[in-house]
Amino acid sequence: MFLSRMHLFHGGYSFSDMGSVKEWLANLTLGGYARVGKDEEGNMLFMPNAFDAAIPHELFDEVYAAIAGHHIDGTPFEGQTNTRRYMRNNPQGAHALFHGILTSNQGHVTPHTAGASPEYDYQCFREIEIAGHVRKTRFMTQSVVQWSLRAPQFDRIVLDRLFALSEHDNRMAARVKKTFESMKDTGIQEADVLQEQIDQTRKQIERYDFLLTDTSVGLDIETAQKYAAILAELRPKLARLLQKQQKRPDIDPEQTISNFYYVLSHLTTEFFKQGIDVQKQMMTKLVQQITVDRLSPHLYSLYIIWQDGVARRPDIALLWRGVAVRGKDGWSTEEDESIRTYWPDAHPIEIMRRLPERSIDSIANRAIELGVSRTFRTGGQKVNPYSRSMTYTDLEAAIQRVSEEDEAYICGMLNDMAEKTKRGEIIAYWPLPVERVVDSERSDHGSETP
Repeated sequence: MFLSRMHLFHGGYSFSDMGSVKEWLANLTLGGYARVGKDEEGNMLFMPNAFDAAIPHELFDEVYAAIAGHHIDGTPFEGQTNTRRYMRNNPQGAHALFHGILTSNQGHVTPHTAGASPEYDYQCFREIEIAGHVRKTRFMTQSVVQWSLRAPQFDRIVLDRLFALSEHDNRMAARVKKTFESMKDTGIQEADVLQEQIDQTRKQIERYDFLLTDTSVGLDIETAQKYAAILAELRPKLARLLQKQQKRPDIDPEQTISNFYYVLSHLTTEFFKQGIDVQKQMMTKLVQQITVDRLSPHLYSLYIIWQDGVARRPDIALLWRGVAVRGKDGWSTEEDESIRTYWPDAHPIEIMRRLPERSIDSIANRAIELGVSRTFRTGGQKVNPYSRSMTYTDLEAAIQRVSEEDEAYICGMLNDMAEKTKRGEIIAYWPLPVERVVDSERSDHGSETP
């Protein structure tokens, strides 16, 4: 079953945004496909002709390709793009560089357009366990968003870090090439077998497609149906084989990405000249792991393992999001009671401690709504050293990540980030200088030494 994201309104369901409409139009159920499970590598398997298709395959395949950017069998869409006839967004997929490789310990991460905005957000959805099976879902009432980050800003933060690493060491491209060459020797036989399977499957598709479309070939109905069923199985098979080849870590990027090493040698000038699909492919070759977790209403952790040729140790950062994310909506009775008790004359830090997920600004606004006046007088002096957008939970999350002697420093750094970040923006703090990330050694077991 293929679900489409919709919102519940009085009288039924309706599409929530343009992305939902496109998801529905590209619903494989319309073409007669059904999900039947996953293979040993975790790839979703589909059964063609599971039931009568609502739309003929030839027509549905063109519509699907115009929306998804590739045909059902995985081949790229070569038709007209970016027109009203097909879709407003780029049919090559989400404009999110780390789509498919960004992970979180808090759920399943996927890009999603926010309302009518053409930009994407990385959204982390809580995985729901049903009958002992963990389901990665983001549909209708099952959607529980843990956090979200604006994709263009997040992508730029990581790219700027990569640019800084490349500018520090102009040998990066040569080292990456050497890394893939060393990996190639260990998997060359498997790579050759995989390429042979791809070539063979393509030839079979071409043969059956010719037999079914050439009118000079006389086929009875039963034979034509048999060939069509075989062809419907071969196309998804080819897509899976191509996907497997793309994900193989020992495949030299130059085989699948044109001028990969030249672009890598001139990242700051050449990277943005590439299409979004090429940019995404480059990230899959340069980043082994990228993980984001929300630590507090504003604070996130970013953990990156770069390809060995890029950096020799994991890279870490703290991200400050200009808009807080909280686990609840509205104000609880307990919070209102704390405001009535402590707002009149308590020190600002004490108030923050009593309402740890609320900023002083939000507490002050709530106090006005409750009719609670502030009697505490400062004599014109600033008694709260922190930004009015800061929460006590933000401070606690940062302090837990450093030693006791560094607590004052990290709190000051966090406050500086809070002061600089405008609403809706993201800012990063990289505690390790570029030279330490590039030049440090890492043992075979992943332990790091300066």
